[in-house]
Amino acid sequence: MKNSSIIILCLGLLVLGMFSCKSRKAESPGLQKVTVTLDWTPNTNHTGLYVAHELGYFKEAGLEVSIVQPGQNVTDQVVASGNSQFGVSYQENVVMARAKGIPLVSIAAVIAHNTSGFASLKTANITKVTDFAGKRYGSWDSPIELDILRSVMENAKADFSSVKVISGIYDFFSTIGKDADFEWIYYGWDGMAAELK
Repeated sequence: MKNSSIIILCLGLLVLGMFSCKSRKAESPGLQKVTVTLDWTPNTNHTGLYVAHELGYFKEAGLEVSIVQPGQNVTDQVVASGNSQFGVSYQENVVMARAKGIPLVSIAAVIAHNTSGFASLKTANITKVTDFAGKRYGSWDSPIELDILRSVMENAKADFSSVKVISGIYDFFSTIGKDADFEWIYYGWDGMAAELK
């Protein structure tokens, strides 16, 4: 599955590179410069990009690829502004951006399925969605985050209004069990780290 993601990404970059730079080929022979902005700190979800870079797949396709972190910006905004040709993003963010008229197009999936989910310490006794009721939720303040949590809880017939939302939670390991009882994590980052701890 990882190989197909790498191939799809490389093909997408190659095709878009050929069309977007046809007029520039005469001016700049050699590799086409392309910037890919990550969605977060490098993690297992980005493995395909780094493998393709290290094994020279991008160069074989005629591309000089720079992989950068988003800094304080949202990847979708960086790409929409033209400061990066490609970006790794979350389907939730892309849907929100498209709804606001931001001209983004999804070209490939880096992972086969969304690996994000809610996590807690075993001592919190949270084993199902209805157990969220009356607990403290650590939020990173994404515009769509609480809407999704509310929807998940309503579908489980759980009372979202009983959840105490703690804003500004960005590091699962330093806050879980202290400031929050459960948080939304991404497996490629916090899930893998939890397995190692």
